[in-house]
Amino acid sequence: MNTKADIEIVTGFIGAGKTTFINSLIKNTYLNIENLLIIQYEQGNQKILDVITNDNNINLEVIPGGSPLDSFHLENILKKYKPHRVIIEYNGTKNLSDLLDVLYSKSIKKIAKVTSTFFITDCLTYDMFLNNMPTLIMPNLYHSNLIIFNNSNKIPEKNLSTITKEIRSINKDSFFLNIDDISKLDTLLDETGFMDRGFFKATRILTKNFISKLTLRR
Repeated sequence: MNTKADIEIVTGFIGAGKTTFINSLIKNTYLNIENLLIIQYEQGNQKILDVITNDNNINLEVIPGGSPLDSFHLENILKKYKPHRVIIEYNGTKNLSDLLDVLYSKSIKKIAKVTSTFFITDCLTYDMFLNNMPTLIMPNLYHSNLIIFNNSNKIPEKNLSTITKEIRSINKDSFFLNIDDISKLDTLLDETGFMDRGFFKATRILTKNFISKLTLRR
């Protein structure tokens, strides 16, 4: 692999809507000139859509929950698929810091870089997980670029405001997206224009392809 792959992490507890988010993320940002690799470190209630996995430029690698995702294993996966972009679906019951240690290891940093971290949380269970598993929740809050609150209409607005303020004290740079129904995420992402898409992304991918071709000619 001659250029570094962009890695996007999608984390959250089972049932929060991670896979649904990944489906929406791909539909809103994928360009057919890029090679995309999806790594699922868990398989939840939903699945990656067939229309996505049937694309010749998109590959899906499922890692059994009990298997380690260490730097050696990940490096072999990246060299096998040579992606421009990687989306990792990570189980919220595992510590995000462990995954980041792998992604920032010397061998992985040579071929890939973390560009975005998305944390999907269900407002109905957020307090329960925070109170019972703070060491798992805190890394997600600290490192996320975008935090999506699913079922935000099912808790009092003042409670949602309190949660947001608490997270702001931990991560002042993160964006927040409140959604009543995760199935409506496609429309919301399109309307907000939050995701990286269009001319600038196309230019970035074309530049990577061009550099790769130049390197191969040498």
